Amino acid sequence: MIRILILFFVLNIYTPLSPLLRAQTKTLQLQFTDTIPADLQDQLEYPILVLDSLGALEARDSVNKQLQRWGYFQPSANLQQNADTLILNYRPGPSYRYLLLRHPQLDPELIPKLSTLERIDSTHFVISTPLLPELLETLTRRDAQRGRPLSSYQLQQLSPAGKDTLSALLIAQRDQNRLLDSVVIKGYTQAPQSFLRKAGLRTGYPFNQRTIERADRNLLQLPFLKTVKPSELLFTESGSQLYLYLEKVNRNSFSGFLGFSTDEETNNLRLDGYLDLVLINNLNFGEELEINYKSDGNDQQNFRVRTALPFLLKTPLGLAGELRLFRKDSTFSTAQLQAELFYQINTSWRTGVGYSSNTSSNLLENNTSAELSSYDARFLTLTAAHTRLTSDYLDPVRTRFEAEIALGSRSAQDGEEDQIRFRESVHHLFTLNAKNRVFLRNETVYLASDTYLTNELFRIGGINSIRGFTENSIFVNLSTYFNTEYRYLLNPDLYVHSIFDAGYFENAILDQRERLFAFGFGAALNTRSGVLKINIANGIPQGEAVSFQNIRIHISLFTVF
Repeated sequence: MIRILILFFVLNIYTPLSPLLRAQTKTLQLQFTDTIPADLQDQLEYPILVLDSLGALEARDSVNKQLQRWGYFQPSANLQQNADTLILNYRPGPSYRYLLLRHPQLDPELIPKLSTLERIDSTHFVISTPLLPELLETLTRRDAQRGRPLSSYQLQQLSPAGKDTLSALLIAQRDQNRLLDSVVIKGYTQAPQSFLRKAGLRTGYPFNQRTIERADRNLLQLPFLKTVKPSELLFTESGSQLYLYLEKVNRNSFSGFLGFSTDEETNNLRLDGYLDLVLINNLNFGEELEINYKSDGNDQQNFRVRTALPFLLKTPLGLAGELRLFRKDSTFSTAQLQAELFYQINTSWRTGVGYSSNTSSNLLENNTSAELSSYDARFLTLTAAHTRLTSDYLDPVRTRFEAEIALGSRSAQDGEEDQIRFRESVHHLFTLNAKNRVFLRNETVYLASDTYLTNELFRIGGINSIRGFTENSIFVNLSTYFNTEYRYLLNPDLYVHSIFDAGYFENAILDQRERLFAFGFGAALNTRSGVLKINIANGIPQGEAVSFQNIRIHISLFTVF
């Protein structure tokens, strides 16, 4: 009953007013006393219906700005009213193709940099009329980049300077130089402040629009946060505030794979395994912890743990530590301990210096071979790393580069000698179009020494190096290899890809120099549990025929939590 009374009340009020509301809406028409090109008239945008004369005047101002773009800088319009029509009678005036602008307030060094100008001298410049909006936008943008974001420009003292040229004075209304007073975070208020400062967001410095834009891009390279919407600026009489809308992103990850291959001696099925756990920013200051375990199913185990603590005492310096343990059945074991002091250049680049201690034990009691011996090694290391991220869940990393050079010495039963170790790894994802991508990866390792021990050599082979070969089965003092994939996206959550790997390695102990190849195919699928990847690859050593016994099937699951 109450709803019926309310409806009755509303209808009784609206019904008498409806003719009045309809009467206030009028048709707007434009009439030109001086003709202008018909195509220009067709391009004019204005409302056909307006509520009153005030709406007609607003439409007039909009039309005036459009006419100025075509060179009509002195239009005039009279408003006439009829019962249901408002008419704007336009006298557009003469049209000017060029503007002769005087610029007493502009920075002389700025003028030659303006690409829109046609002729310049020390007191004025000439510009084509359609390019005026671009010129004014360039000037205001440059002022914003120099700390004056609210500057504006106007044309005054308009007068003809020829048949198709209009002279005008370009006046700058410059804002005061502003400082970035504060950065206000909305959402993820515990975001690491040191990373924000390294992205370029420093308070107390002159405001610079380009710096803010670059900082927004840099924030996208932090894996543990994302911007919910673009940053906003609040200007006051005394300064400015930057508002960031951030959200914490869980970047803890777990990945692993199962590998199936054929045992060369027994021809039985053999199971390989790999586990990788990465914890990032759980304490809200960008810390990292990585734990990795790998087993090839044939008495070969590799364990690695690494941690990094960035921005110690709010400085760009950080500490990283790493422990590696490797055991080859009952032949030998190796332990490597490394500490590093690194400098965070920006959100995507890092460089560092460190110290590495390597110790290896010969586990064969009766071994007298010079190729396998217990040793101790000490190295000074120099490192550099770079990462560029994407928002694609299937391919979260666009570019990754890591390089390390180590200078030191190794002490064994035959004495001590100097050594150099070098490792480089880089990969990049090329996006050809929405469906097609190409993935390229290269890794190079090199050990320079007068003599070599088997247990100090690098080890390659497997899903993270040359696919189609057993994990860590190839011992090298020099190797370089390329992984290539052509990826075709069937939908945003699934792509299939080809596999073609090629590499070269040397083993100075065995006087071995070989080329390796691998080919196959694979797929990646985004599931509720994570990204599931399946690779099927056949490894082919140089000079050998293709054998199906060399096929390796690798299954991995990458989960973010």
